Formats: sequence, C-alpha cells, structure tokens
Amino acid sequence: TVNGTACFDPGKDEANKSAPQTHITGIKLFFSNIAETPYGKHLSAWYKLPASLTLPYNKNHLSFSFVGINLHNPERVRYKWILEGFDNDWSPANEQTQATYSSLPPGNYVFKIKSCNEDGVWNASPQTFNFEITPPFWATWWFRTLGFFFYCITTLFVLHFAHPSDKTQGFNCTK
Repeated sequence: TVNGTACFDPGKDEANKSAPQTHITGIKLFFSNIAETPYGKHLSAWYKLPASLTLPYNKNHLSFSFVGINLHNPERVRYKWILEGFDNDWSPANEQTQATYSSLPPGNYVFKIKSCNEDGVWNASPQTFNFEITPPFWATWWFRTLGFFFYCITTLFVLHFAHPSDKTQGFNCTK
C-alpha cells in the first residue's frame, strides 16, 4: 500500500469474548408505537417502554424491536427470542431486529431476547419484558360462576312452574 506492507497472521487473531449488550428498544401495538396509544402510560426514560403493560383481549398484536450492541463487528450480531407463555422454544438465531406476535390469547407473558457476537458468545442472561393480556368479561371466572347460578335458578324455576301440582292433575268425577 502507499503506507507500507500489511501482514496478517491468523494464528494471532483472537476471538471476541465479550457478548453484545442487548436492549429492547420499542414495542408496537397494531403497528403504532406503544407510547402513542392509551396503554403507553408510565414509560421508562431510556427506551420509552411501559413499566407495566396490561392490554385487553382485543389488543393482541405486538411487535418488539431490539438491538445488540457489539462495536467490534455490529453486522454479525445474531438474535434469539422467546415469548414465554406462547412459544415452546427459542427462535433460531438470525439477524432480524424485530419479533411480531399476532392474535395472542389472554394470559401472562414474558418476552426474552438474547444476542451473540460474531464468535458465538451469547449474553449470560436475556433482556426481558413482562406484560398481560386480560380475558374478555365473559371468559372470567366470576362471569362463568354467575352464569352457572343463573342457569340453576332458571332450571329450578322452569321445573317448578312447568309441571302442574298434584291437586290439579286428573279429573274430579263425582256422581
């Protein structure tokens, strides 16, 4: 080169032993930032994530954005994620920086994300985000209990008034 000769010895090349720092950078609800929705209250200062997120049953399409910071080789960072309560296993390692979940049933969830560098060094512990999707009122225990009692009372009422009493049964024939 103009500045001299460069020599590379592969035997002296050291592996990157530091895992990337992983951060969840955003959450979208039906493709809108969570901060722009009524559910984006009490946001954290750094990445504008809700401190506690509780959504109704019909607000169940979420997208999580994330980043793994690796200054040595940022384009070779890979990610794995899992949504506990929905997924059975971690996703395969890939370069995507967003995970989308649609039609989530009611329940409690924990989104976990971890990343690795170009040498396969993964985070010791994943970054997490907890949230809840509440069931509709007709799927709650109190509504089902109330429905059961209403059914029992209605059945007793129908059985009592649908059959005539013993005094009115038959004909009274007198000569």
